[in-house]
Amino acid sequence: MPVPVSRVADVRVTGRLAPFVSDFRVRLQECGYTPLTTVNMLRLMLDVSRWLDDPGWMAGDLTGVRVEEFLRDRRAAGHTSSFTPRSLTPLIELLTEVGVLAVEAPVVPCSSVEVLSASFHRYLLAERALAGCTALAYVARARRFLAGCAADGDLGHLLASDVTAAVQREAGTVSIGSPQFLWLVSLRYTNLHTKRDRVYR
Repeated sequence: MPVPVSRVADVRVTGRLAPFVSDFRVRLQECGYTPLTTVNMLRLMLDVSRWLDDPGWMAGDLTGVRVEEFLRDRRAAGHTSSFTPRSLTPLIELLTEVGVLAVEAPVVPCSSVEVLSASFHRYLLAERALAGCTALAYVARARRFLAGCAADGDLGHLLASDVTAAVQREAGTVSIGSPQFLWLVSLRYTNLHTKRDRVYR
């Protein structure tokens, strides 16, 4: 009888980023990534490592400009996932924390949505003490929440039905656990960024 093959296989990262694999695994575990997502993140790390090896670049050369170059090459190669800067955020954060990459100046938010998202991100890091990748996951869902019911960044007119509708939209496109996550994010987000004590009326 054949032995079932697990969808979650191990990934052996070689090349420039190989010395950071253990720390990266620990970081992903601390951030609550599932085993399957961890494997996908390690595969992405391997792709980046191979991409750096080809022209002889080092891990410290993975600047914002090089990240954009890698992502362009990745899209051109036909990859249909992990082709945005957000996909590389956990890896970039780790390389920055261990001193391989220099801290780059943050982009100044210009739209009302970006201002709210940046404020929410600072709150999650400073007040809630969340890990960087976890905070970014919250912010990503908060931005989807805004896109669906407050695209102009104005949270002053939100109703309970708006939150419910956002969760229902999320339920139709993502995994089972994500709508509950969005519900918690939307409540925390609206409570933080409105002058009212409650968003319900």
